[in-house]
Amino acid sequence: MAGPEPWADAKGRLQAAQQVGLLPPIQWPNEEFERPQGSPFLAADMVGAAGEPVEMGPNAQWDEDGTLHVQVFVPWGYGSEPGRQLARQVVRLFQPPAAASGPVLYRRCSIGAGEKEQEGEGKWWVLPVWVDFTFQDHPAAAG
Repeated sequence: MAGPEPWADAKGRLQAAQQVGLLPPIQWPNEEFERPQGSPFLAADMVGAAGEPVEMGPNAQWDEDGTLHVQVFVPWGYGSEPGRQLARQVVRLFQPPAAASGPVLYRRCSIGAGEKEQEGEGKWWVLPVWVDFTFQDHPAAAG
């Protein structure tokens, strides 16, 4: 699980895009969610891979690396294009110039190979999206 700051930044970007109609409903970790019938949705979570000190002393900096994982769900049998378009829209939220704003730096983005959902009734084609990040924390400044 990633720290609260990178999660808040990524979730805020996804929510803002959803609110203006660029993304479908989003399932968040540990929140109730009812899957829409016959229309796409996303599921998002974030993993912190490693944290390490970069500088010590009064200007200390701690870097946390991790990955935002967004799964794009498209109804089975609709083809791959709707999922690929949504995946591209997610990636664009984390590309320059937005990628370099604030203490969370977004780096590599990738769209994986889609497959039929393995759990449940298999009514969905799922396309994974990964966005790598580095969070630069300054604990001394936080007080």
